[in-house]
Amino acid sequence: VNSASTLAYDSAIGQYVDIKSMDNNSNNSHLITNFKYMRNMIKAKRDLKQVLDDMIISRDQDDQSSNITVTYKPIKIIPCGLCEYEFNEEELLGMISYKSILKWRKDHGVTNDEK
Repeated sequence: VNSASTLAYDSAIGQYVDIKSMDNNSNNSHLITNFKYMRNMIKAKRDLKQVLDDMIISRDQDDQSSNITVTYKPIKIIPCGLCEYEFNEEELLGMISYKSILKWRKDHGVTNDEK
């Protein structure tokens, strides 16, 4: 920001150049020397920081004044009827008939417990 007074944006080459090193005889109409956007960006950054600081303070005050308790549902572990591995109940997507389980086990050489 401090060196903005000695810089100009040359749109022909897409870079910032030092005004002091420019040739006075050349056509400098494509140079942009007005850097008001820098002041606007600094002001916007300051304003945004203030908004964020206010939000953090507000959030901290809300956290201190609230008595929210979070309850968790216990995880129910059940064995899969097909492979007999244990899974969370939510991971088992559906139900199949016992007859289908017996057929699958027979097709894959798994012995069934007869009761």
